[in-house]
Amino acid sequence: AICSDCNTVELSDGGELKLYSERFLMCLLFSVSVMANQILWVTFVPISDLSEEWMGVSTLEVNLLSIVWMILYLPGTIIGIWVVDRYNLRTAVILGGGVTVVGAGMRVIGAYMRAGGSGMISDQTLYAMQLLGQALAGLIQAVFSNLPANVSAAWFPSQERDISTMFASIAGPVGNAIGSAMPALLVNSNESSSEIDKK
Repeated sequence: AICSDCNTVELSDGGELKLYSERFLMCLLFSVSVMANQILWVTFVPISDLSEEWMGVSTLEVNLLSIVWMILYLPGTIIGIWVVDRYNLRTAVILGGGVTVVGAGMRVIGAYMRAGGSGMISDQTLYAMQLLGQALAGLIQAVFSNLPANVSAAWFPSQERDISTMFASIAGPVGNAIGSAMPALLVNSNESSSEIDKK
């Protein structure tokens, strides 16, 4: 197929690499996916005392929402390597994004059901739903953490790979920073559980 919007670069082994203008967009989309995933990791930590009260759980259970990410990093890495080897980079990134959305969705559903206050579902069941959502996103975080160099190698010539890898890699800490700052901006420590429910 002929590429109208790409250039080619000759590789040292005599092959050619097509340079698509979309490579910067791909790096940006991957970086945004990494940030979204990492935001989920630490959102309960800055407001753990309020989270305990609102969820009706212990300090350990609130901390487990963050700890589960570290516990699942190694199994997630193995799954990520397997997916990239068995299928391809595209499948791994789509799977990572999809699982992140499902995990975030479970957290949101658990929070809205608790805020609705119907009492039909216990706090422990809603907590379990949120923990499962956290676990799914935590399991797939390794896919994002381990793929920046692969994304750069697939889309960028050697002279651009360092900067694209750095850009994609820094998205994780930026996501963590946003995830740490956002709860403190959205939730006031003087609010009661009923006031938090109204938000």
